[in-house]
Amino acid sequence: MHERNETALSKKQELIVRRNNLIKTAGTFLVIISVFIFGSIAWFASNKEVGGKGMNIKIKDNKIYCDSTIFNYTANNTAQTAETLELLQYDTVFSNNNDHTYGVIRLEVYGSNLETSGTLDITLERVLNNDTASVNSNYISSVTKYKAVTLSTVPETAADVLSTVHTAVGNQQFQTFVTNGSKQDSLTFSVNYTAANWYDEKLYIYIYLNYDDELVKAYVHSALSNILTLGNGIDVANDISSVVISKHEQ
Repeated sequence: MHERNETALSKKQELIVRRNNLIKTAGTFLVIISVFIFGSIAWFASNKEVGGKGMNIKIKDNKIYCDSTIFNYTANNTAQTAETLELLQYDTVFSNNNDHTYGVIRLEVYGSNLETSGTLDITLERVLNNDTASVNSNYISSVTKYKAVTLSTVPETAADVLSTVHTAVGNQQFQTFVTNGSKQDSLTFSVNYTAANWYDEKLYIYIYLNYDDELVKAYVHSALSNILTLGNGIDVANDISSVVISKHEQ
């Protein structure tokens, strides 16, 4: 009888130890995952000065000019104009948290060599080096998608610009730098426009960018292959260097 009690007590203690170890393991795993999900994942800046920080605007015609305005969301989902285009962090678990992760660059193009109606080519160029070449490298081109559109109206507030462009681009025909397992050096959009796309003698073209869900999944899979690299979150640096504007050649 005494031996039975000792055996039962020993099994009970063993179960308690196993339970405590399981709780510790699960807790550690959840901490690691939550750090990965909610860490900062991407940002990039935009400006018009060659050699400046961020993304420069280049025009292949000395009689065509361009001003630009940046629109994005803040952490509390408030629309704003800004000096820096910052994509909010991507939530890999709760997809509803990604409703406002997109941004818009409005190009305001004008000049004596710009016809009232026609086609412009808008090219996004990347910084090219060994670090940015990898498909799953820690750069913005590894996880984002792009589209360029014109509108028949000119929304004025930041909220109207973001929501109107988001609706206009829809869900089809985005371009990504990652294609068939390799990474392209540039993306080009041929944008048709008419007199309806002008306002105050400027042609308005909008570049829309957002996370690409499939690219994010591929990047997450790659990052999780080395759990020790997570640290306090995953930072994806900018490697989009220039927006190049040129007349479309027939």
